[in-house]
Amino acid sequence: MDAEIIRMIERYISQLERDPRQKVYAPLADSYRRASLLSDAEDTCHKGLNMFPGYLRCREVLGKIYIRKSLLEEARKELEKVAQVITDSHDLNRTLGRLYYKLNEFDLAQQLLQKIVEKDPFDFEAKNILTEIQRKISGEEEEIYEYRPKKQITDIRAIIAQTYEPSIKDKKAYEKATDEMLGKLEDVEEILDSKADDMLSEAESLELNEEFHPVDRPKNKHVYYNEEESHQQINAAAQLAQIEMELSLVDEALLTTKKLLEKEPENESLAGLAKKLESRVEEIEEELERLESISPV
Repeated sequence: MDAEIIRMIERYISQLERDPRQKVYAPLADSYRRASLLSDAEDTCHKGLNMFPGYLRCREVLGKIYIRKSLLEEARKELEKVAQVITDSHDLNRTLGRLYYKLNEFDLAQQLLQKIVEKDPFDFEAKNILTEIQRKISGEEEEIYEYRPKKQITDIRAIIAQTYEPSIKDKKAYEKATDEMLGKLEDVEEILDSKADDMLSEAESLELNEEFHPVDRPKNKHVYYNEEESHQQINAAAQLAQIEMELSLVDEALLTTKKLLEKEPENESLAGLAKKLESRVEEIEEELERLESISPV
């Protein structure tokens, strides 16, 4: 977790404490979302919308929060309100396209995502979803589109070591590629969320076949089959992937916050945020324990 996200939360909270009418509710809520403090993010959006009913950025962030919470119809309501006013937002259209895909409204998803790819051929997330849609429609096995550059601009190890100095000739290309890749990485948790949601949807719609209904299975007190229990196990296994990813994000945010707190032990804002994150970790771990008791090992 980037320490800057934690600093942004701290800064925006401080600004609102000084003046609740400062229009920083949306960036605060989005920072909470990135730290996986979804309840705080949602509450912040509602406060912002109560203060500023026309605050479209707050509605957009609220829509993203609802997607993370699998409240897809609520997300649609908020995002479509924003899209009626803002029609050329690349990020908004990608989020809506992803949402329509989750809702199995493939025509709407394709319309938005195709426009995105036409404007930005390097938007590989949009290309991935388009590929998934096309394969689902055709019934073919899913294959994710991967970006394989023909020519590496520079050595990633040199960037990490901070020893790379691009020449004048390739400096612009280097900066553009770096910006593009960082932009894609910002939404990696949402991509993982989308995959986990797909697993859950497929599990919920799965019709158990003869493989799961062996007619010659001996019926005794040690061996039995329960269809409802099997559905619960499949659903739990799908949810586990999503919740474990959520836990890793919160753990990372908590670790970053504690490191900052070690340097500033008197910082009450950081201390309060650490408590929120610790509480969130406990909530997720309880949910994991419940699902692990259902899901087969």
